[in-house]
Amino acid sequence: MMVKKIISLLAIISLICWGIRFYNINGTFLPHYEYETEIYPMDNAVCFDDNMSYNVYYSPGYSISVKSARIITLNEFLDEYDKSVEDFRYPPECFIEIEATIENYGSDNTQEGIYFYSLPLLGVDWYTFYNGEATAYANSFFEDDTTASYGVLVRKGTSANVKILYNLKEDFFTSKRWNSLANEDIWMSVSLKPIQKLIQISLEANN
Repeated sequence: MMVKKIISLLAIISLICWGIRFYNINGTFLPHYEYETEIYPMDNAVCFDDNMSYNVYYSPGYSISVKSARIITLNEFLDEYDKSVEDFRYPPECFIEIEATIENYGSDNTQEGIYFYSLPLLGVDWYTFYNGEATAYANSFFEDDTTASYGVLVRKGTSANVKILYNLKEDFFTSKRWNSLANEDIWMSVSLKPIQKLIQISLEANN
């Protein structure tokens, strides 16, 4: 009887030790990596340098600065940009509209610019990507061509002002949280590694 208790105790201790080791290696059962993090305020030009953005994308010679950010409902968007709900395949309830300046201060690459998909918005425990349809409708230079609204190419020594619209879906949040999203911490992810560069987003009230 005593031998069984000792074996059981040793098994429990081994299991606890294994659990602690697994947690330390994987961190809440998910792989995680730690990089140097730089957080910038809006209106600061953030250079991509040689850092990798989301989706393994590089934009050396480019910078981005966020000028304004607001939450806009679908109905407000439709009224403001003279669109109808039929212009969307899967319209969300709201968007986060980011106005930004993208500058090419040193890139000679005439094939690739900035991909909007590489600039997700991050919450504390959520994230969202840009909406190609809304982004096309909000920028006249896309001429409503939703297939062209994946990004912008800027000539060296020039800049472009763009609006990037991000999806906000109500069913991703509790009702209480949905109604207070404007008070959440939100960041735009500019790069992931070797330096993680984030822009702190301050949302404006949409009057």
